[in-house]
Amino acid sequence: HRDLHSFPTRRSSDLIEALDAALKALDERLGTPGFFDDYEVSSKALAEREKLAREQESAWAEVGTLEA
Repeated sequence: HRDLHSFPTRRSSDLIEALDAALKALDERLGTPGFFDDYEVSSKALAEREKLAREQESAWAEVGTLEA
């Protein structure tokens, strides 16, 4: 039975892929010239990036737990 749980679930890998894509897109926005000129917009974007990074870390932790 343990062997069934020794690989990442499809849900976990899909979530990681989605988070990777979201972080990449957000990083591209953050890198555009003048993006940080608007404090409110840039603050929200940075908070969103932090949230996505935490979710990604949790997803990777879940995969690690499943592989253990």
